[in-house]
Amino acid sequence: VGQGETLYSLSRRWNTTPSEIILANGGAVWRGLKAGDTILIPLPKRNFPPAPVVKENIVPTVSTDTIHIIQESQFYHLPDTCTCDSSFLPLYTGPVSLYLLLPFNIDRGIAEINDTLLSRLSDPSFAFRSASETLLKNGWYEYYLGFLLGAQQMRNKGYSLKITAGDLGNAPVITGPMLSRIESAKPDVIISPVSDNRMNVLETFCSQQNIPLITPVFPTNYNDSLPYRFLSFEPPQQILISSWAQWFKRQNDSLLIVIHSADSASMKTIMQLRNLLPEKRIVEAVQNDTTLANVEPYLVKVDTNVVLVLSDREEYAGEVLRNLILLARTYTFMVLGSPSWNNFPSIDAAYFHQLNLHYFTPYLIDYRKPDTKEFLDRFRNVFGFYPVKINSRGMHFAMMGYDMACMIIPQTFRYGKSLRECFNPNLKGLQGDYHFIRSSSCSGYTKHSLYLVTYGKDYSVSSVIWE
Repeated sequence: VGQGETLYSLSRRWNTTPSEIILANGGAVWRGLKAGDTILIPLPKRNFPPAPVVKENIVPTVSTDTIHIIQESQFYHLPDTCTCDSSFLPLYTGPVSLYLLLPFNIDRGIAEINDTLLSRLSDPSFAFRSASETLLKNGWYEYYLGFLLGAQQMRNKGYSLKITAGDLGNAPVITGPMLSRIESAKPDVIISPVSDNRMNVLETFCSQQNIPLITPVFPTNYNDSLPYRFLSFEPPQQILISSWAQWFKRQNDSLLIVIHSADSASMKTIMQLRNLLPEKRIVEAVQNDTTLANVEPYLVKVDTNVVLVLSDREEYAGEVLRNLILLARTYTFMVLGSPSWNNFPSIDAAYFHQLNLHYFTPYLIDYRKPDTKEFLDRFRNVFGFYPVKINSRGMHFAMMGYDMACMIIPQTFRYGKSLRECFNPNLKGLQGDYHFIRSSSCSGYTKHSLYLVTYGKDYSVSSVIWE
């Protein structure tokens, strides 16, 4: 790599694409290049002649990017395609093989879950009954149980399943032996909640092995401007920030007050908001003490003050809201916040109404719906407790696991490893509508639908779908 060269300039020079270079180097160049690096440059794809007419002795199979037609040990390559062509899809007979990666240590005795074990989830002797207190506090444990409950539901509908559960524990990296264990299970789909830098390695592995990768959460610190091939049941942070910007553009207010603790994530969010709202005035109030003295100079008495609080920490958010309640005796507020605040027992829910709280969430659970009540009761009857864990985006761990199982298993059974190309982007689950989009014809999918939740001063709560 020469001085000043980038993935883009190298791809133009060698008639290839940045994603092909990334894939050829095993993901090692995700974070950029520097002069003196040695990398592999894949040769540009050749233009092959049209494939021959398919005869009876030709077996068509589909991989992630290229359809291979196999005839008498000779390979005829069709042009690359990233769209679903059901005419080439083999009749997938199952059983559906799923590899479920979990961010906690599991009992190796139940690492492989087949149809027989799924039928025994309610058996008192089942291994989950002996879960430790530490594990019971882990939201991903509830996600795992919810997934198994959904898998059992699919089994009862006639789907034959094999689920291999592998754990990452607290390992900072994905090692070769971990990948070998995954490969030996021969999964049709890998489902992983890995949400940090380990996702790059896992995504590259799945691309090389032609295995669809699905995640319940969008990876943190992931550059969503780069091409990605996984399917995420959660939108990236950028979609949430863009939604706040779109919402604020529709308001008559010209001033947005942002309260934060000067952490790196908050500073990044503010920078993005300034880029998206160049015509609006954004002022920052850093609260590192117990008062909001640096906020009051910006407040007005004749109009509503729009305040964005950037925090998912209970202690910090609670202190800010309590101080805003004191100021609310003199000023009128509309506070933009986080769905995670609903989980904080130290925050009085009345504050949300008094401060006219608004927040965006990818998930909206209607606890009055019969399906929701049935799921919660069934979970309690099978596992002995009600699932309550919710993350900062409003994701109910157990319901996410259940929704993913009920959505992924039927489609995997139908499409096999062609799931990414043929994925149905419009689905419904316990957590509301799941509307997925892809950034390009060959990229992965991310959930795009959001809900705007509003707490009224008349103690009403309303929600609207925000696209």
